[in-house]
Amino acid sequence: MMLTDDELTTLISGRYADTGLTISLDAVEQRGRQRRRNSKVALGAGLAAVAVAAIGVAALANRTPTVSADEAMTKDCASRYAAVAGQRADSTQLPASLPPKVVDAKHGKAEIVLYASAPADTVKQVLFECARQADGRIAVTLTAATALGTPVWGDEDQAEYYRDYLPDGSGALVGVIPPGTKALQVTAANDVAVPVTMGGDYFVAWSKFGDLDLAQVNVVPAQGDPYTLGDPVMAGTFNEAAFAAVCVRSLHQPATDGHDYVGGDDPVLRLDHDGERAWVYSGVDKMVVCVYDSGPTSFGTTTYSSYMLGYGARMGIHMFVGDGEGWVFGRVPPDADTASLRGPGGETVTAQVSAGVFGVWVTHGVWSSGTTVIEAGSPANTYEIRGTHLTTRPRG
Repeated sequence: MMLTDDELTTLISGRYADTGLTISLDAVEQRGRQRRRNSKVALGAGLAAVAVAAIGVAALANRTPTVSADEAMTKDCASRYAAVAGQRADSTQLPASLPPKVVDAKHGKAEIVLYASAPADTVKQVLFECARQADGRIAVTLTAATALGTPVWGDEDQAEYYRDYLPDGSGALVGVIPPGTKALQVTAANDVAVPVTMGGDYFVAWSKFGDLDLAQVNVVPAQGDPYTLGDPVMAGTFNEAAFAAVCVRSLHQPATDGHDYVGGDDPVLRLDHDGERAWVYSGVDKMVVCVYDSGPTSFGTTTYSSYMLGYGARMGIHMFVGDGEGWVFGRVPPDADTASLRGPGGETVTAQVSAGVFGVWVTHGVWSSGTTVIEAGSPANTYEIRGTHLTTRPRG
């Protein structure tokens, strides 16, 4: 292939444009008087350099990025978290994406990765367990944890953890490390030590033989004597600021019954029964209750409401929230500061009262407006409410 001097000038200048090399036409003409053999050698070298550069660029473009096993696992767990969280009715109260990784326990090709949200991020702290079996199958568990270091049921020697079973028959204990712990030792029922992986404030004890039903979890503290944890238990973290924000947001959502809440954003009652909580809001013709469930399968709040025309003057029970046991809410006269409920069997419970609203947790009996008698009092009067009928007696 033969090139003119102008063509050769263009080729060489283009090839070495980034080096700052410039070649004048006179120089090219001078070189053109040299033997054509030299020109052909220079041209061959230039074309070879261009070809090598092109091959390198093509190879770089066709190279497939390498994805590590950990990256692939994280990607898979993230998609599974999104799928599980998105199916829940309380999905808007869960972290929008996969929480940070806190523990990665591996047994050969099998692996359990534990992800945990920060306690202040959501109404409840969220744990997401992503477990890969040796054959590649993955199982996931979504649950709620208690605040770190919070005793369960007043027992300072109890930690928050749960037992999980994987499809391959293996089992795991997953939970929170008690404060001040130096080591955790897990022993199966057959006296075999179970490997424990700890990360941050969490631990995973994993047995491939599924023999953790009667396992013993021993805590070796940095100071003091070792002690044994009780049975697995997980209760919910209560983040009051997040809970309040969700409750207020729920107040102002369009009502499904067509009667929007009109009233203040501050609850007239804040009730607590062994970790179960209910905040009561009293508006125009409507009572709204925001309930927190401490169990590990509920991740936020649930809102209930009762609309009644002339609600402020409608005395008695307005709603029951629960299953067998739960909360009873209703109205008493606005000056009442005490209230008790008496069921048809004679059982009696004492309610909290504020701004003409009462609330109480009940564990037994039948509590309905037709069978419950409410006795309330104020500095000036005593009240009896049967159904919705109010009887007032001045204090003598």
